[in-house]
Amino acid sequence: MSQQCSFKNNSPCGSSQYYASSEEVIHILKCEKPVSQHLRGLSCDTDLQIPEGLLILYRYGNFSLDSSTLEKYICPKHRDNLGIYWRRQQRRCQSTFHPTNSHAKVERGIQVQVAKEIWMESGVYIPVGAGICNACRRKHLPRSEEGKKIIQRDIDQFMRFSACSKTYSLPEDSFSQTSNGQEINSQNICSIDTEESQSQSDKFSSIAGNTQNSSQDWYELQKTPREKLNAAMKILSESFEPITSQLTKKWEETSKSARSYYTKKARECIELVLSIMAPCQEDILLEKIQINSTQEIKLDNMTASVMEAFQNTSDSRTQTQILSIIVNNHTKTELQTLIPGLTINKIDSARKHALVSGPGTILNQPKIYRMKLSKPKVSHFVEFILNPIYSNIVGFGETILKMSSKEKIKVPKVIRNVIDARLIETYLSYCKDSGFDTFSRASLYRILNVCHASKQKSLQGLDNITALGMGAIDTLLKLLTKLETFGVTYPESKKLTNILHMVNTFMKFEYKTHLHKLDGCEDHCTVFALSDPGDAKFATACEHSHETSCQKCSLVESCVPQIRIKLNDISTNIPDQIVEELTYELDNSEKSLVDWKKHILRTIHQDQS
Repeated sequence: MSQQCSFKNNSPCGSSQYYASSEEVIHILKCEKPVSQHLRGLSCDTDLQIPEGLLILYRYGNFSLDSSTLEKYICPKHRDNLGIYWRRQQRRCQSTFHPTNSHAKVERGIQVQVAKEIWMESGVYIPVGAGICNACRRKHLPRSEEGKKIIQRDIDQFMRFSACSKTYSLPEDSFSQTSNGQEINSQNICSIDTEESQSQSDKFSSIAGNTQNSSQDWYELQKTPREKLNAAMKILSESFEPITSQLTKKWEETSKSARSYYTKKARECIELVLSIMAPCQEDILLEKIQINSTQEIKLDNMTASVMEAFQNTSDSRTQTQILSIIVNNHTKTELQTLIPGLTINKIDSARKHALVSGPGTILNQPKIYRMKLSKPKVSHFVEFILNPIYSNIVGFGETILKMSSKEKIKVPKVIRNVIDARLIETYLSYCKDSGFDTFSRASLYRILNVCHASKQKSLQGLDNITALGMGAIDTLLKLLTKLETFGVTYPESKKLTNILHMVNTFMKFEYKTHLHKLDGCEDHCTVFALSDPGDAKFATACEHSHETSCQKCSLVESCVPQIRIKLNDISTNIPDQIVEELTYELDNSEKSLVDWKKHILRTIHQDQS
């Protein structure tokens, strides 16, 4: 079934008299002849790239684009009459602004944006390129730029539809036969081919609807202030004559007739508004307005003195108290005029002060009471941080303490082994376990700042056993990196690495605090751990039971066996020489870790004794 021309209402269809064409009808989206030279010949050219199909729709009166509008077909004759072979039928100006008794000569053609503007404003259809005089053309110039944006959106929408039709359509004359011998048009194939093409068409239909709605509001947004004022005055009074122009020159340079006109229109507008606000009393209200606008602020001696005192004071609280004396005698605008730089917030504060405390009442600054730190709690924390585990007194150097009485006391230099954050975290954990109520974290930091100590490393107690234990951790970390290259998975390697870091932190800082003579854990009880079960001379019986266990202490002894298991699992993929080297490193590291743990146990027990 062939398509029919959608533009046959005005005149019968036919072939072109300018060129030969084998097609009876063509889709409007396929009309792609250049129109710039045609518009230039009609003196209505523009910098927009108008497609031929869109120009045809505009001249046919279709200024609102949607999916149904862009599904039209056109014959060659109507394409010529509405396209690039269109000619003017009338010599008079076709603008709606043109007076009926005017005989102004047509100078230009109506541009695309002007034609759509006229249609949106009055609903009158004027073809693109129709004649327009210079006077009417100048009336359309203020809205020309916004009109171009509307036309550009129509062009973009038209081109998207055109691109979509080229992507999802077949040639119009292509037909296919079904198994039953029925003809199926290519357009029907395109419509049922895929759901994607249907959704694309729905998308473009939605875009077209949005463009139409925005075009309907365009005229209201483009009204000038003068037009808005005329419209408002027309609503208030039907007899109001619109203002024909705006004053653009200085009042001194304006002619006498222009001054009289603007004075008359201003009085009409003011009287019209006042008559609605105060019927039959507009003259009284106008007089009050004129009196208030010309009345000057009178200052007495007291007000002048208060203003001078306010400006000579820099304290904000004192300024509020001084301003409260006169703040209720003047408006906010008057006060800001009298005192330059005065803020609304300052005026509100002064009025609140006058209401609550009274004008000019002097209020002393409120006293701030701080709770002092109790001496028992301070002593408890100081004794903790001076523990030899965390602080060491070196045999050289001294620190001078300056007291509040300006007395200076010389004390030996102290080196702190741990950072403040770790020390406070350990102390809070200790207080929580012992049930002691201490200060907040911020107060503890302030005490540490007062109890100054050097953060340098102390070489006291740094022996070969401790050094070998720390080196064993580094050796095991490097060994895990090698095992990962030989086949150990990253999650397993990461898990063992975290265990080694935990063991390193535990041995350096935490294990010392766990050791005690009366602890219920076998690893923490110094008496039980140092006793030799094979020799009674080097053993001591504990008076308490050992029923608890420490997970971190067990990690020290089990971390190396876990790494050894991973090495045995992948030993078949590693050369024998490398396996021997890795096994040797594991054995030495395990021995160093155990010796390090025993050394800490002996050192702490000796210090406690």
